[in-house]
Amino acid sequence: MLERMLVITNNPMVRDALSNKEICQVQYAPVSYRQVLCMARDAIHQGHKLLTHPLSGSVKPKETPYKSVMMREGASLDKDSLMMIEKAME
Repeated sequence: MLERMLVITNNPMVRDALSNKEICQVQYAPVSYRQVLCMARDAIHQGHKLLTHPLSGSVKPKETPYKSVMMREGASLDKDSLMMIEKAME
């Protein structure tokens, strides 16, 4: 059985495309790019692990207002994910 993923996004197109998929839960908020990273950091503190790099994408962060981060549930704090999200927020 596949693990259910969490997608945190501020992109309404991602929300609409994934909202009816059983494999993932979409957490959508009409917030800034940085706030999406903050939401991802909070999820990491709750035990989630990053599946996508928080700065990945073909568009530079300051050129688009949208960001989506894919994560999976974990049992404990993943220090690598926490370090990666904090570096991205810098």
